[in-house]
Amino acid sequence: MKSLKNWFVKEAPPERRGAERVRSPWLVANQFGGAESKKHDIRDISSTGVFLLTEDRWQPGELVSIALRRKDEPELSPNQGIPVQVRAVRWDKDGVALCFVEAKDMDLNLGEGPLADTGERKEPEEVRRKFRMAKASAFVDRICPSVSEDVKVLLRDRLSTVRVGNALDIALKAESLLGSVSDTKRRAHPKIVMSILESGSWADEEATHQLWAGFLVSCCTEELQDESSPEFARALDFIRMLLDLAPDHVRIFEAACARATVVVSESGATCTQPVFFTLEELLKVTGMQHQFYRIDVDIDHLVVFGLLKDRVKASSYTESTRMEATPTDLALELYASCHGYRGEPQGFYGLAAHSPVA
Repeated sequence: MKSLKNWFVKEAPPERRGAERVRSPWLVANQFGGAESKKHDIRDISSTGVFLLTEDRWQPGELVSIALRRKDEPELSPNQGIPVQVRAVRWDKDGVALCFVEAKDMDLNLGEGPLADTGERKEPEEVRRKFRMAKASAFVDRICPSVSEDVKVLLRDRLSTVRVGNALDIALKAESLLGSVSDTKRRAHPKIVMSILESGSWADEEATHQLWAGFLVSCCTEELQDESSPEFARALDFIRMLLDLAPDHVRIFEAACARATVVVSESGATCTQPVFFTLEELLKVTGMQHQFYRIDVDIDHLVVFGLLKDRVKASSYTESTRMEATPTDLALELYASCHGYRGEPQGFYGLAAHSPVA
């Protein structure tokens, strides 16, 4: 993939051995393409190739397809990770040395920066960050090839280190959700992808990242959305709405939608039965300690945002006080979208035939 050539490897002749090699106990390679996948440990890796600890012995020049991933990542599919094609160069009693054939998705610049000065050949944080960046960028290139260069500029030049980490987490969570159903044909609009990564990068909490990731997946469609379509405008509205939600808003919003009982009225309209929580329950949901007034204010904010229905407020508060937090139709639609669902929200809640992504 041309757009991400500079992320990981620079093309070089197979015999080249001068690139910095790094011991790599924290990476594994999944071999795929055959009847069954195989997992190989990696002894070392460089900007031009990799040495696999394996009993297989490929002949020099033989092509092999592998996917690089971290050992601590859950394996959802054989080809999960960063796919690369390699060519066998030589082998010895421990395994096989292979060179990268195509600079598909990565450029870790392994011989540069703090890694080159690391005496104990263990995983530096910089390598972890670059690996995550390469993996996230490969995913973005899959769902929106035309925006990959803009994403590269966003991650390298426009966001702080913390915001880059948040954007990467959103992309990787979206990859996991979309990859879990082997959905590789769907694409997202460039403006939507950029807006989700840039806006979502302000969020620091994993729960909020999960909402952004699910929403990104819901924006991946078989036919690219037209900018003049109602769906495109709705997606931008939801992005602005998610951007306004503080962590406590997110926790209350999710708890309310998860508890909601959605029914269809005799007229065919969707409606939600009233949802109530005790203050003790909301204290657990938000993690607050005896901050009754703050929870009340957060619920008011969600009412103003149009995500919770207006309510009758209690005149005093104890842990047993019941507070209403009934989601609106807008909230139920947003909640479904933030779980990767595409289509009418009734389907997500089991009220009609539907095609969820997960």
